[in-house]
Amino acid sequence: MQRQEDKEELIPYHASLILVPARVIIQWVGQVDRFFGNQFRVLIFWGDPDHIGDAERKERTIGSLDDLLDKLHNLAPEDPKSAYTLVISSYDTFRVRIRGRGADAVLPMS
Repeated sequence: MQRQEDKEELIPYHASLILVPARVIIQWVGQVDRFFGNQFRVLIFWGDPDHIGDAERKERTIGSLDDLLDKLHNLAPEDPKSAYTLVISSYDTFRVRIRGRGADAVLPMS
């Protein structure tokens, strides 16, 4: 029988992806901020950070798939804090930006 400590070591921690209609992305970000404060690191995978005036939103906005992958690959799967990262995107943005790469390239399951 496996000990509880061994089971805990086998659980990798990853960011969560939330796909919503484009018209409610900013509302979702606002709701997470309102109800959870800074407990979560929210990344917005929608829009172009070069065209955003609000400094805080600009810092959270990921403009390309490669930039998103860089941020996700820098998360340590053994660190529970990695599970407190939320990626919020629209269905269409996510579909278009991963085109040709496949969801497996973006959503590691190991």
